[in-house]
Amino acid sequence: MAATVVKNHVFNSFLGEPADGRQVMQVNTWGGHAVAAAVAVRNIEIQLEEKLAERAAELGAYLQDGLRTLFRHGTVGDVRGKGLLIGVELVTDRTSKTQLGNAEVQGVVDFSRKNGLIVGRAGGGRLYSNTITLCPPLVITRAECDRIVEVLDRALTDLADKTGR
Repeated sequence: MAATVVKNHVFNSFLGEPADGRQVMQVNTWGGHAVAAAVAVRNIEIQLEEKLAERAAELGAYLQDGLRTLFRHGTVGDVRGKGLLIGVELVTDRTSKTQLGNAEVQGVVDFSRKNGLIVGRAGGGRLYSNTITLCPPLVITRAECDRIVEVLDRALTDLADKTGR
C-alpha cells in the first residue's frame, strides 16, 4: 500500500482537463482492491498490537550495543543506526576514516552469507560501499541479535587473519 501526500497548492497544480496534460495518473494491477486494503489495515493493527516500533527501538539498542563490541577490531570505524536499521562502517584507519577496500568488504559480506547472515553494503559510492548494513525483521530475538554480532565478529577476525588488519 502506498499513498502520496502533498500540500493543496501542489495538488491544485495538477487539476485540469485531460487535454491540458495536467493530470497525473498512476495505474497498477491491484489498486483500490478491497482485499489489499483489508490486508494493509490488518498489518497496521498487528504492528500496533505487538508494539513492533517499540520493539525495534529496544532490540535495535541491544543489537547496536553488541555491535559496538566489534570496535576491538581495528577495521570497525563506526556503528550507527536507528532502531533496527544499522550500519557498521569498515575502515583501514579510524582516525582518517579511510575506507576499507572493496575486496575486503566483500570478503566480510561473503563470509557472513556463508555463515547464514545476509548483510548489505552502503556508503562510499559504487567502488567501496564500506558500510555493512543490517535491517533485521521487527520480530528478531535477542538470541538472533547475538548471532549477528557473533558472525560479524568471526568475519572480521577472518579478515584480520587474511590481511593483517
